[in-house]
Amino acid sequence: MRIFEILFVVLTVLIWAVALVPRARSRNVWVGLGAILALVAAGHFGFEQWRWQMVPLYAVAIVGALCLALDVLLDREPKTLRRLIGGVVVLLFTAVAVGLPLAFPVPRIPKATGPHRVGVQVEHWIDESRQEVFGPDANAPREMMVQIWYPATGKSDERVKYLDPPAEVSAALTEVLGLPSFAFDHLNLVRQDIWVDAELKTRAGPYPVLLFSHGWTGTRNQNTFQLAELASHGYIVVSVDHTYGAVVTPFPDGRAVRYNPAALPGSEEFDDELEYVETLNILVSQWAQDFSFILDELETRYDADVIDFDNIGIFGHSTGAGAAVELCNTDARCKAGLAMDPFLNPVANAIIDGETEKPFFYMHSEEWMKPFNRDRYERLIDGTVGPYYELTLAGTKHLNWSDFSLMSPVGYELGLTMGSIDAVYSMEIINAYSLAFFDTWLKGEDVDLLTDNSPYPEVTYTTRVTR
Repeated sequence: MRIFEILFVVLTVLIWAVALVPRARSRNVWVGLGAILALVAAGHFGFEQWRWQMVPLYAVAIVGALCLALDVLLDREPKTLRRLIGGVVVLLFTAVAVGLPLAFPVPRIPKATGPHRVGVQVEHWIDESRQEVFGPDANAPREMMVQIWYPATGKSDERVKYLDPPAEVSAALTEVLGLPSFAFDHLNLVRQDIWVDAELKTRAGPYPVLLFSHGWTGTRNQNTFQLAELASHGYIVVSVDHTYGAVVTPFPDGRAVRYNPAALPGSEEFDDELEYVETLNILVSQWAQDFSFILDELETRYDADVIDFDNIGIFGHSTGAGAAVELCNTDARCKAGLAMDPFLNPVANAIIDGETEKPFFYMHSEEWMKPFNRDRYERLIDGTVGPYYELTLAGTKHLNWSDFSLMSPVGYELGLTMGSIDAVYSMEIINAYSLAFFDTWLKGEDVDLLTDNSPYPEVTYTTRVTR
């Protein structure tokens, strides 16, 4: 909970304690508590802003203040039975009112640890050379929203918004997860030390480029903890909303394009395994082509003293991890790839059964790999002739590889696809290995973390640098 929210809790308990305890009430106490409540409310609504999880607590505070005011103004003492019943009811209701904001807090994304401040630019890019595969207009060009994360010289006038625009993104996320439409409204209150259109720090370049591909129905900023961390350590990171695969792609003209369920059908819809893979590959191939187009655009927009075009990597989560495998095996410009909980069903069979020469790091949760996906992963590894790393992180599930693991400290108990490991701690581990991998293969640094036994007891780690 945030500071004014904590003060709200303390003051609410104090108000009810005074209201129910004889001889503790007086006009001066009432006026004093009322004044303090007004100040705390002003600080909370003014600086932190209200959120729906706090509504029950607002009600408890207001009712307590009114009860105290009436007793003081009417100069009456509450009877013992009333105090007893009232105390029990207030205690139970306050526990629920406090528990809700604790169970669903405003997430605090870990601050990037690198030497550079992080800036972002969000742009609408159109690939006129390709037609949209999954949209209603077969003649429309492929368009996407691109977000560039980079080392910045300092702050700008605007912090980046976590949900942008908040209404459209929140509505799309809740629809996918089957939650009330307001469930994620509070995510727009997330404060980040990331600045929109901040000045690029050119003197520290040229920077290696990293591409990020989100999971199915994900978002371009779903891994902010990782994207900002890598940018702060001297990378230009480009993430994208894969239109019709992202949960929603909001365009500057006001369109908010939702994902198309037909783009990723389930295996039960197919009798033939080959047909299933080839159908799903349309999606992942499209995502890989998004990044090939992005690389083309970067080459036209940036000079070689800003971007090191000889050192390009890609990382992704779930379906986006499959896109990372696809791109690094089809685009010669990709030098290294990292796949988190990879969904390999859509990856082309020629790649799965081919020879992967690029350095690759595969990170796994404990429960993600289902039989078909596992079989394809083992075939992919069997054909790997380049450097290969594998990590399994105990206590994790599928959402632990994204910011969503921060959404609730009791997500594991609620049955969400996040594990029992502390979310911030798991992010520390993911960032450490991600940075070590890309520093090794894109910056040419020697990093002990990739060669030594892991300092993290939750990590099961293997490496095969030569075959």
